[in-house]
Amino acid sequence: GNGENSDFYQFLLVEGRRNPGFGKWLQKSTCKYTSHDIQNEIIEIMALEILREVIQSVKNANFYSIMADETQDVSNSEQLSFFVRSVGENFEVFEYFIGLHEIENTFANHLVAVIKNILLACNFDFNKIRGQCYDKAGSMSGHKTGVKAQILIENDKALWIHCYNHGLNLAVLE
Repeated sequence: GNGENSDFYQFLLVEGRRNPGFGKWLQKSTCKYTSHDIQNEIIEIMALEILREVIQSVKNANFYSIMADETQDVSNSEQLSFFVRSVGENFEVFEYFIGLHEIENTFANHLVAVIKNILLACNFDFNKIRGQCYDKAGSMSGHKTGVKAQILIENDKALWIHCYNHGLNLAVLE
């Protein structure tokens, strides 16, 4: 919430102890920029900076894999969670959450368009995809018209593998 008891303001006080100049400003200033709108704007700025770093890291990699899963949230809106996996210079594996993207439907053509738009927005080279990972839903992994098949038509090196975490989740639920 707002005010001096909010978590955000307490975080500012901790930062003020680390940075004396900021601490002095925080004590003197009558306008502390702690409203909900300002908090959300600061969080968005931080998120975009992290996303820029992630994008640069993936772009520096020779190749990458994509992972996606569509699901309904509590408000019955369809969303696509999208991840990218790459290997660093010292063969460290990095897996990055790119975001949740609201989707109009779960038809394969639409999902492919959304994935391509995400890749385009991140300026990722489509031809550098070397793997794709989805659940076994027909729209995602269908052999003829699923997302997997459509991406393989355009990039035959984007090999598909079933999402083992999804399989584990299904096994645990049964």
